[in-house]
Amino acid sequence: MTLTIFAIIFTFSAIAIGRDGTAKALIGILGNIIVITALIFSVWMGINEWLAIIISCVLMTAISLFYQSENKQKNRIAAMSVLLMMVLLAGFSYLIIYLANLQGFPTGQVSIRPANGYKAEVGVNFFALQMGVVLIMLEGAMVDTAISVVSSMEEVIKHAELSARDLFDSGMAVGRGILSSTINTLFFIFLGQNLVFFIFFRNEFTVESMLNSKILAQELTSVLISAIGCVLIIPVAAFLSSRYMNTK
Repeated sequence: MTLTIFAIIFTFSAIAIGRDGTAKALIGILGNIIVITALIFSVWMGINEWLAIIISCVLMTAISLFYQSENKQKNRIAAMSVLLMMVLLAGFSYLIIYLANLQGFPTGQVSIRPANGYKAEVGVNFFALQMGVVLIMLEGAMVDTAISVVSSMEEVIKHAELSARDLFDSGMAVGRGILSSTINTLFFIFLGQNLVFFIFFRNEFTVESMLNSKILAQELTSVLISAIGCVLIIPVAAFLSSRYMNTK
């Protein structure tokens, strides 16, 4: 009931201030929630986890970029940037998760016993699920950065004729301007999600145990890979925009 009240307050206040643009953004969020729900049920029904994750990431990128904006060129450039970086960082993420053995429940922190409702064999590829967690968080972070860079470059080219090099430099300048706020956002999300965890572990375990815990490694890996994606997508989005938007 409390969550429903907060959701209603947020929805009406956002629409009252943001008007049509915010309404479309909220519908886009609802679409992404539906995609995530479909992903969960697909895995539960036995559909291949890798296939479900890939389709979900593509659909969420399309909803976030193409539904909320009618500028097809800008959306295509941002989508190409995001999907390209997703492919490149997927291999890096795979390697990190594999080497650090980050999939599954944290050993010693969650007791897998029938008595507490867990089953040791659930028939789900937890490695694929951990990859899905990382890729979905990465996609969400990069979409915001990519669309900010591309939209800014679109406004620049409307008011000035620039060479491809100058337009690229303008995109990089915009990217550097928004990078600090993006990294801060990811950091505060990580800190807010794990504040109780830090307090609990400090009271129950040593600092060494906390730093070597799987749950901290899982969360920190997701945040760091997302931060790397936000950094690397800036030159990619700037380069593609300078080539496809350039009019000189």
